[in-house]
Amino acid sequence: MKKLIIYSLMFFAFLACNKEMEKPKDLILRETMVSILKDVYVFKQVKNYRVAKDLPAEEEANVEVLRKHNVSLDQFKRSYQYYIIDNAAYDVLLDEVKKELEAELPPEALEIKEVDKTLPPSAQ
Repeated sequence: MKKLIIYSLMFFAFLACNKEMEKPKDLILRETMVSILKDVYVFKQVKNYRVAKDLPAEEEANVEVLRKHNVSLDQFKRSYQYYIIDNAAYDVLLDEVKKELEAELPPEALEIKEVDKTLPPSAQ
């Protein structure tokens, strides 16, 4: 009887692990998600460097970013969960965010980045 319970639990655990997340009906398009994540990242960096003293709180800024893209917080959460389930797809999404951010950098910043690549890891 004990073995039956253990095998049953293992079977259900196996099924739960292999279950794919259902695509949300209101899934945010990949391009929009990239734009949202880019905006959130930019705000966080500006806040980290304290370029502006009158920045809104992070939560308020995130709400503003979502409002800018006509997306609700719940819709964002469902879509974000959907995208992060597939690690490879999520990595591609983040690479797109990175490329868009780099595209907005001035040429001087890209030159600095190239110099950093030539430095040994201990000097970076």
